[in-house]
Amino acid sequence: MQASLLKNIADSLEQNVDRVMSIDLKRGKLGLSLFYMLYGEYTGEQHYLDKAGSFIEDALGALSSNYSSFKLNLELSELGRYVAYLNRVHQLDLEVADLYDFLDDFHTTNLNDNIDRRDYDPFTGSLLNGYYFLSRLPDAHAAKQVEKVVQQLDSLAVPTDDGGLYWISSLHQKNEVFLGLSHGSAAVILFLEKAMRAGIAPDVCRRVMKGAITYIMANRFTQPGMHSLFPTIVGEQEETPLCWCYGDLGVGIALERAGILLGEPVYRVYAEQIFRNALNRRSFETTRMGDASLCYGAAGTHVLFLQYAATNSDPVFKEAADYWYERIFTYQQDNVDTCGFKAMFNQHYPETNVCFIEGISGIGITIIARMTGKYDCLQEFLYLN
Repeated sequence: MQASLLKNIADSLEQNVDRVMSIDLKRGKLGLSLFYMLYGEYTGEQHYLDKAGSFIEDALGALSSNYSSFKLNLELSELGRYVAYLNRVHQLDLEVADLYDFLDDFHTTNLNDNIDRRDYDPFTGSLLNGYYFLSRLPDAHAAKQVEKVVQQLDSLAVPTDDGGLYWISSLHQKNEVFLGLSHGSAAVILFLEKAMRAGIAPDVCRRVMKGAITYIMANRFTQPGMHSLFPTIVGEQEETPLCWCYGDLGVGIALERAGILLGEPVYRVYAEQIFRNALNRRSFETTRMGDASLCYGAAGTHVLFLQYAATNSDPVFKEAADYWYERIFTYQQDNVDTCGFKAMFNQHYPETNVCFIEGISGIGITIIARMTGKYDCLQEFLYLN
């Protein structure tokens, strides 16, 4: 069944390719490229690998044609990271010296702009530059730029009386404080963890990660009857979804990774509490889950439980990962032209149901990962590696 579904996804992406206009990975053509790359390797069929390459050529061709986009910094970050991933993991040995020269210059300038704007967000600000430069390590210039991001995070951190640190997001121009993996404190922790593992400003990374964790734990829900443990935005009293983008699981992964690196068992205890609490969240009422996607749905939740199960030997976490994988297929609907999968949100964007982060590209990649046991690409582009 899953092999036939993958073939249907490959066909559906070809039929719906015109919906995808941007060149990034999460919502653009590179997400389709990644699916076809993995599917071609899985099937051994060269024409799928050729199709993957054609999307890369489209992206590079767009850059030589005065391509413009309101999210150009994100798109160029993911282009650089994707090329680095293909060379590192799939040994494609792409000729990219000139591309890297261009991207290095672009992200160096853009990082300075983001520092001036005090924007750290991984989708709009300095963290997206930082992730690009992490992919360029051990290049010396890249290491200096990663350190600049670390220093910016340190300078932007707002201290609390109990030793906590938090960051005010400029994402919606509302002075909000996010806690999760996609926009908030967990995102900061995961970036600093990677920088520290690379030997960049380790003392600053350690201190800031500890402050961030202190702040996160001080902002757990205290009212009885809540299914989730943390708000999406500090001050909100609403249940948060069980998914990759927002909610408890991203916080739990950040605490687990920090606990291992920093040698702080209590952080891992916190992480286990978070994941154990999530074991019993399976209904819509307790999860707010309405699709199969990586961003908001069952595929992303599967990946997060599987990531946690890799460092906690209790079989209940692997069982939860298995459960959420099977739940992917329960979200197929009749009369939906993208193999029955329809995202819960963002239907006003034409690419939503086909893209990596919300659509069938990401769902298909998750199925391939499950069938092959190779989750490295999901870990890479969901900030979990």
